[in-house]
Amino acid sequence: MNPLAIVVLPYLVYGLSSQILFQLRGKRLPQVALPANWIRAFGAAVILYGVARNIPIHPFNLLAPGALLHP
Repeated sequence: MNPLAIVVLPYLVYGLSSQILFQLRGKRLPQVALPANWIRAFGAAVILYGVARNIPIHPFNLLAPGALLHP
């Protein structure tokens, strides 16, 4: 029930796959280098999302878990 998790899931799978390949074969998948500003922006987006989904005012309440299931 977390839309942000859906966005992050492909990156998590790629990172875990790379780690598993490293453990099995000693080789990793190609690593993607992100600028520090992108990492900071993503961290800020995660924090802002966490705050916004707890504001009980429309449209922020649509971010709450299960909000879209109950019209």
